[in-house]
Order: sequence, then C-alpha cells, then structure tokens
Amino acid sequence: MTDVRSESPASRTPPPCVTIVMPTYNRAALLPGTIDAVLAQTFGDFELIVVDDGSGDDTAGVLGRRYADEPRLRYLRKPNGGVSSARNLGLAQARGEFIAFLDSDDLWQPWKLQLQVAALRALAPHGVGMLWTNLDVVDEHGQLVRQAHLREAYSAYGQLAKHGIAVFEHEAGLAELVPDATGPQAGTRVYWGDVRSRMLIGNLCQPSTLMLTRERADAIGGFDESMVSGEDHAYHLKASRAGPAALLDASAVLYRKGAADQLTQPAYRWMIASNYLKTLLPEVERERERRGGRLDLPPALLTETIASAYEWVGMEMWYREDYAAAHRHFGDSLRQRWKQPKLWALYLVTAVPPGAIDFLRQTLRRLRPSTH
Repeated sequence: MTDVRSESPASRTPPPCVTIVMPTYNRAALLPGTIDAVLAQTFGDFELIVVDDGSGDDTAGVLGRRYADEPRLRYLRKPNGGVSSARNLGLAQARGEFIAFLDSDDLWQPWKLQLQVAALRALAPHGVGMLWTNLDVVDEHGQLVRQAHLREAYSAYGQLAKHGIAVFEHEAGLAELVPDATGPQAGTRVYWGDVRSRMLIGNLCQPSTLMLTRERADAIGGFDESMVSGEDHAYHLKASRAGPAALLDASAVLYRKGAADQLTQPAYRWMIASNYLKTLLPEVERERERRGGRLDLPPALLTETIASAYEWVGMEMWYREDYAAAHRHFGDSLRQRWKQPKLWALYLVTAVPPGAIDFLRQTLRRLRPSTH
C-alpha cells in the first residue's frame, strides 16, 4: 500500500490500465470487504486510490495492517470536505487509461473490470466513452434484496418508457462485442447511444457501476464540490453531454442499501432534491440553446419533469417545516403544470402563517384513525 502524499512521480510504477477512485469516511469495518472484491477481479491491471475524507475511525490502521504489501492500493488522507472533494482528489491522482468509481460500501463481481474495459474498447469506434452496468441490491448485512434493480432504482427509465422513448439508439449481444466474455449470463445485452437528453429526466446510473475513458473524464472535469448529496447526477449529465454512453446490462455491482451513513438516507433527501433541481434547470436551457430552442423530448415529458422537480423540493421543504420555501416551490410546479389538485391544496395551506400550519398538522394527527 502506498501513501500518495509521500510518493514522487519518478518513483511511480508504469501507469495502470484502470484507476479506481474510492472515497471513504468512517467505514473501517466495511473497507476490507469492498477492497477484497476489487483485488479479486479477473482483470488485475489497475490501481485503487482510496481517499480517506477525514475519517475519525481506524481507517488508516485497517488499511495499513491489511494491505501494506499491496502495491496497487494507494492511500490518501484529507480533511473532511465531502464525497465530491474526495473523488476530485482521487481523479487528480489517477493515471489509468480508464476511470472507475467505487463507493466504499459496495461490492463488485469479479468480472466487472474485465468486461467494462473490453466493452469500452469494442465501442470506441462509436465514440462511447462512458459505460455503466446494472446492479443488485443487498442489505447492510450483505444479503440479496433485489436483482437487476437499475431500472427500478432510477425512475427516469420508467418515465421515458411511459412516453415511448428508448434510452439508447443501438444494442447488441455482449457476445457479439466481446466474443471471449466470461462472467454474466449468455443473453446479456449492451446498449449505447446519445443519452444526454434522457439524462435530463433523471439519473440513469449509480457511481459504483460507472467506468469512463480517460479522455472523457479529462474532458468533463470533476464533481461539483458544493453538492453534499446528489452530485453524481450532475457529473453523469456532464459525462453524457460529452459523447455517447452505454449500458452493459448485467449486475456487476452489489449495491448496499440501508446503512445510516448513506447520503441517500431520508435526512439527506432535501439536498438530493435541491441539487437535482439546481442541475436540471440550467441543463435544460443549455440543451435548448444547443438545439435551437428544441429538445428531442416530448414537451409534455419535459414539463412533467420540471414540475415534478419543483414539487419534490417543495415536499422536502414541507417535511422540514420550511413552509415558505415549500410554498414557493409548489407555486413554481403549478406554473409548469396547473392540473395538480393535491398540490393546489398544499400550496394554499402553505400560504397561511406557519403557526396555523403546525396547528393543522397536529389536529390531523389527532384525528387520524387508529390502526390497531
């Protein structure tokens, strides 16, 4: 294990094929499982950069004792600044031809890197510089909860399907693109195309499933460090804007869900919602300007998406009892799509003084029928 703080460029080994960037914070107990799954990859030409974002536990000790003799693991510790700053520090140190991201509580199937590298090389003539996989969900104990959950985890797939819009333009069997592929089932499909407008509707991939070419990663820059949560969608939008993307539709990642420290927990949802809206609106305008005022999306879908984004932030503000902010966002949603009877009720309720809203909420709780 190498501490990159004390490493000089001259002492470095030749650049690896893949750089894996893994931020971590107070997850010393989970790290060995995640790292061991990386070291068990059938593709071994990689470096794993673990960026410790100011952990207060024994992260450094665990890594030092367990991986002292592992030259592919590079450790960097920094003051706590959030997952975006940690990933950006890892990206700044990356030397690989391909860049992969891994959250420190997720696990990889042994064939993940091998297949992603092979698929990206096979799709290079099509300009594909971004490729993700499907995922299985496991609980905090590592027990399987749901298989092939990507399309259910990210509602944009369902929204696009409802409007009859394909996410990708092209597809082929994995065996056609990578004849010597090993690992997932024989019927695995690979999809690719220009997804930049589709990514406007919502996120389409999870960070631990993603691999970029170095060219794509360099072209788009880093993560937005002002975002504590929901930063991945903004990054994926930038990456899809820079060129075609692909989905290797096999579950290469075991995505751990349910831990109290995850940034997808309810306590962080208002930030995810706010950052989604913050990302969506300028991107829509950027796409409209690029396409001369038109997008290759049905106007109804785009209106629905923007209205839902405002409503989402409004609901999160409601739960936080910030009724003035909720009222503003409900109004913005209704200006996009006025036929929302339930939202009109909330809009009117949030127009009254906060004390009256609190009284109404308490009254409704008392009047709620017993479930016993």
